[in-house]
Amino acid sequence: MARLRMNITINIKFSANVLLLTMFALFTYSCTKENEVTGARIYEGEKIPMSIKMGTRNDTTDKDEVINSVRAIVFNDKNELVYNDVSDASINVDGTYTASIRAARGYNNIYIICNETSELTEKLSAITLENKIEKVTFSAVGIIAPPPMYGNVIRAYVESRSDGKNATVTINNIKMTELPVSVTRMVSR
Repeated sequence: MARLRMNITINIKFSANVLLLTMFALFTYSCTKENEVTGARIYEGEKIPMSIKMGTRNDTTDKDEVINSVRAIVFNDKNELVYNDVSDASINVDGTYTASIRAARGYNNIYIICNETSELTEKLSAITLENKIEKVTFSAVGIIAPPPMYGNVIRAYVESRSDGKNATVTINNIKMTELPVSVTRMVSR
């Protein structure tokens, strides 16, 4: 009888220790920063091609006004990352720069960064949350022309065209085939 009581006591102590160790392991796991939920959500639906137009620059021979590359970071109205990529800019005969990007159907917030530095490339390619864009900083020391530029368009309504070509965009009840984006230099000389 004494031996049976001792086995029951040992089994209870063993179970209690296993339970405590399991709880400690789960608590430790939940407190580590690596396992923290980022809240980032990636859009999985159709991404519609569209064009953006970055206005007429003052003088295309002035290297401070040139746009070589364009990064677009696009979020839909559900705060899902739709697009984050770099494309080449092309210049039209009228002096406007254009680039191709992608967006989701519906309302999109579109952030444009032109001529990004290698430091900016690293930071911007890691963006998955909209509220992190405005917090990106970089060193302006040693930047040569063309300088980085920034612009954004909030709540651009995007819909696909029936011909399958670039989307149409509606802003302030005006429908257009190219989204106009005003970009300004991020650094001054």
